Amino acid sequence: MTDCLFCSLSTQEKSPSFFWQNQHFFGLLDVFPVNPGHYLIIPKRHVVEFDDLNQEEWLSLKEAVKLSREEIATYDLAEAYQEIINNKVAPQSVEYCQEALNFIKNNGFKPEAFNIGVNDGEAAGRTIHHLHIHIIPRFSGDMKDPTGGVRGVMGLRQKYG
Repeated sequence: MTDCLFCSLSTQEKSPSFFWQNQHFFGLLDVFPVNPGHYLIIPKRHVVEFDDLNQEEWLSLKEAVKLSREEIATYDLAEAYQEIINNKVAPQSVEYCQEALNFIKNNGFKPEAFNIGVNDGEAAGRTIHHLHIHIIPRFSGDMKDPTGGVRGVMGLRQKYG
């Protein structure tokens, strides 16, 4: 699909935010990170929803998640964010990347946990209609009370009871 942002990214040369690829997926930094190291796993084939993955892609996805978490923990994110900022890869994302870079410079980068999620449909918040899995590193103190984790997408329903 030529008008799909993620399809066009999969055919480009390595960008500052591009980390790895395998037969079915590629991984890159989200240039609008909600936390430092926010990462996306994207199928190379144009796939809109989870149910569109074929059996081989499903089996490969577990490896892609594992590889992404390892890459996030070992990659020089400060250098990657600085390069994104310098190259204005997505000019409107500079502020997001600068915040991530400042966090890394001030606190180092040692994720303690991860949220892994998908916006699988427009009602779930998907804005790019190509499946992508968010890997979001988490740090103690990055929010007042993270209890409920991904349940927080529904605001008041994040807490139990």
